[in-house]
Amino acid sequence: MRAAARLSLALLSGALLALATPIASGQLPGLPGAARSAAAEATNVAPPPASDEQLREQLAARIGQARDQLDRLATNPTAAGAPAGLAPEDLSKARSSLSQLALALESRLRALDEQQSVRAARRQAEQASREWKGLEGSPPYSMLLVDDLHERVDSIRTTVSALTAQRVIAEREVERARGQAQRGDAALRRAREEAAGAKDDQRAQLQWQAQIAEWAAAAGAAAVALFQHSIELVDEQIALEGERLRLAERKLEAASRDAQFSEQDLAQIRRTEEQQVERIRGLRVKAGERAVQTDRELAAATEALRRAEADPKTDAGALQVARARQRAAQAAKESARFELDTLDILAAAAEATVDLYTLRFRALNDSDAERRREATLRLREAGARFKPWRDYAQSQLELLRAEVRESGLRSDGQDVPPQVQAYETAVTNATRLRVGYAQRLLEAADRADRTVKRWLTDIDTVQQARPLGERLAGAWAVATDWARRIWNFELFAVEDTIEVGGQKITSSRGVTIGKSVGALLLFVLGYWLAARVARYFERLLIARFAMAPAQARTVRRWVLALWAFVLLALTLNLARIPLTVFAFLGGALAIGVGFGTQTIIRNFISGLIVLMERQVKVGDIIDVDGVTGTVTEVNLRSSTLLGFDGVEAIVPNSSLLENKVTNWTHTDNRVRRVVKVGVAYGSPARQVAELMLECMQRHGQVLKDPEPRVLFEDFGDSALVFAMYFWLEMRPGVNSAVVMSDLRFMVHKRLDEAGIAIPFPQRDVHLDAARPLQVQLTRSPPAAAG
Repeated sequence: MRAAARLSLALLSGALLALATPIASGQLPGLPGAARSAAAEATNVAPPPASDEQLREQLAARIGQARDQLDRLATNPTAAGAPAGLAPEDLSKARSSLSQLALALESRLRALDEQQSVRAARRQAEQASREWKGLEGSPPYSMLLVDDLHERVDSIRTTVSALTAQRVIAEREVERARGQAQRGDAALRRAREEAAGAKDDQRAQLQWQAQIAEWAAAAGAAAVALFQHSIELVDEQIALEGERLRLAERKLEAASRDAQFSEQDLAQIRRTEEQQVERIRGLRVKAGERAVQTDRELAAATEALRRAEADPKTDAGALQVARARQRAAQAAKESARFELDTLDILAAAAEATVDLYTLRFRALNDSDAERRREATLRLREAGARFKPWRDYAQSQLELLRAEVRESGLRSDGQDVPPQVQAYETAVTNATRLRVGYAQRLLEAADRADRTVKRWLTDIDTVQQARPLGERLAGAWAVATDWARRIWNFELFAVEDTIEVGGQKITSSRGVTIGKSVGALLLFVLGYWLAARVARYFERLLIARFAMAPAQARTVRRWVLALWAFVLLALTLNLARIPLTVFAFLGGALAIGVGFGTQTIIRNFISGLIVLMERQVKVGDIIDVDGVTGTVTEVNLRSSTLLGFDGVEAIVPNSSLLENKVTNWTHTDNRVRRVVKVGVAYGSPARQVAELMLECMQRHGQVLKDPEPRVLFEDFGDSALVFAMYFWLEMRPGVNSAVVMSDLRFMVHKRLDEAGIAIPFPQRDVHLDAARPLQVQLTRSPPAAAG
């Protein structure tokens, strides 16, 4: 990570150099290598030094010369070659170029020293990798050793990732610096050309401008070289970390092949975590003392601010100081409280770590598959709880960083008194302490999450390597656990109130899937038995009591419906599901269900009333809402009517109570019908009546009592109208429409035999010829072509 920090400093230095005046290549008088251009140095045209020692000597010499030149510019600009009457901004530009040059050279010198130490460490790592022959001691190895090696591997991989990301940034900065160096070459050439062609009175000024361009070019070239050297340094560091990673992975692989989580390991973990908890408790005691002090300081600062605001003689400056003091005290108190909360969380996490290791021990070593599965499941649940912890730490970290920026803006503002600035600095420092605590929490959450995930992966690997019998036992344990969870899953809970000894006791009962399924199976079985008994009862009514099949079927359905209600109550009681379970249909849901089922309930109650009153029963011929037919069924919600045309109509039971119903067979099943016949004027009326009466008497389904009658009803427009009135007994097999048709056939035949005509409608047209008729001839238009 030191190489990563070094590269970050190099990138920062390059960014500062980018803010300078566009550089130009040239030479710095008296400095080695001044004849090369920035572009040439950036592209490594000049041969490199023979060794790192020579490069170090060159860099040290150039740094000394740049610092000397910078000192001369600061003390005596004329001695440094500056012309008289030099503008302050030109002198500042020259100092800035020389400062950037010295900074780049010094950074490169430090990077060179770092690179040598990295190379030495890499050689040592390679030698250690070659000489490693295996782990110390004999297997099985401790699981704690495996955990340490895992942490080592994860740490090295994190370092390599950070170095790789910074190398990508450095490559982009190199390209940017090279582009600036090339643009600087062009700027330097223009400055030299202007100085060479200038007049005598302007030559000194332009030559100084060219000199500044040369110093800037040297700084730019040094920046490019610094970036390139930083990339080489991070490559060396990546190679070093890669060598360390390979060795750590070899050790981890060797230890993981034969590792055991023993009781001694678990005992050592308990001792370590207990020591950690004791250390955290000691820190918490000190943090509590600091919190008491911050509370006192906040109370004093708040009181001082109150007095200052209440005193009209307090000037604005004193009031500003009092408010800054109060903010500083508040920030210190919040920091102390946050430290206490952080230590409490870390202490709880340390205590929970022992439980997590215990679960891991059971998941790996327990002989019972069910206990292993339960321990693994609890580990997964514990791992899922790390995400809220991490989210909390992350949100706190972002919030605190925003507070740090806000506090920095207040302390950096213009016209801020020193005392106020000191208080604002204290606010910033207190907030930064909270940032450190939040970062610590975030790192602990990440580490715990990563560790538990690795444990679960190891447990799954060990489980796959177990014998077939143990794997099958584990699978059966998982299946039975899921089945038990589903069976005992609580859908909702209800409160049941009972009275014992004159006191009401309220108990809560849960309705689970198991209870619901058991109640459903019990209800289905009971309903099946009830249906078989009801069918037997239906056959008994038909055979023993000579009840009509339709009526017996209706009785069976109503008896079965009532038994279903009774069975439902018994089932809920046996399954220990209180009837108050339906109380959850309260409020708006009850209103909605009530509106939705009001029609069904109304029809059901209407069916009960119809069944009890027996105003309409099976076999009756009724007329309701324009529908005429025979009642074939009276069911729970509706009744069925069979029309004379063979079409069945479903009539809601409420219509039988709310609307006008004509029951033709309510008290007597005899029905009167009428058939009207017209004969021509001039026909013998008495003979016609006798023939019609004879036809009705001859028909077998026309009742003799009451006797049929023929009435001369009307003198029609075209005929003498006779009506045949007769009675029928409405029973199965009797159709009034068929009887009426038969009578018409018989009457028609008898009238034909008697020579009596049945006329058709006639009209007489009278012509008034008192005036002559007007006749007019018109020519039709010619037909259109095509």
